Amino acid sequence: MVLALGAVVVPAGLGGAAPTEVEIPITSGGMGVNGTPVLFPTVPGAKLVGTYDPDTGAFSGRLVIPAFSQSGVTSIDDDFTLEFAAVDAEVSGTIPQTGNGTLGPVGWTVGVALPDYFITTGCTVTIAPLTLTTTFDASGATPALALTATGFSIPGSECANPVDEADVDAVLAIPTSATSMGLLAADASALLPPAPQPSFTG
Repeated sequence: MVLALGAVVVPAGLGGAAPTEVEIPITSGGMGVNGTPVLFPTVPGAKLVGTYDPDTGAFSGRLVIPAFSQSGVTSIDDDFTLEFAAVDAEVSGTIPQTGNGTLGPVGWTVGVALPDYFITTGCTVTIAPLTLTTTFDASGATPALALTATGFSIPGSECANPVDEADVDAVLAIPTSATSMGLLAADASALLPPAPQPSFTG
């Protein structure tokens, strides 16, 4: 797994905070496929936006990630470049103030280039829709939000020239469900409930 965060317990009781509009920048991430890691670069504009209720943890909104590319080497020393298409997916579920919740579904279409095989365009892989596990700790000074998934399906490739599909599948070792993905929001303070206001009686 690319990201690994521990859950920490925080005191209960949020004081009846109302649902609010939030925007949480996604600052890093990565994917693992059959032991080959692909670290995501920092992508300006990547964010989780929507309506959040800190009392119930209910979230409804969108995961937005602009298009980006990343190159690497497989576990059998083959070069590859992946072109991740932009994601703008509706997501809903829960982000509790402490511990784990779920959001989804999210899918991704990825272009594949294999320069060593003279395959530089025309092949794509569409990752099956996946449910993300959320891990949040509201007690931190700048609490981080992790979005992770494991065991999702990556089917075989589709290429403009079907002859190329066997090479792409062999280099990337797909189809497979030996997969993981992680996205991290280093500062998820937008999810914190508003500070309680003092009340005066007289």
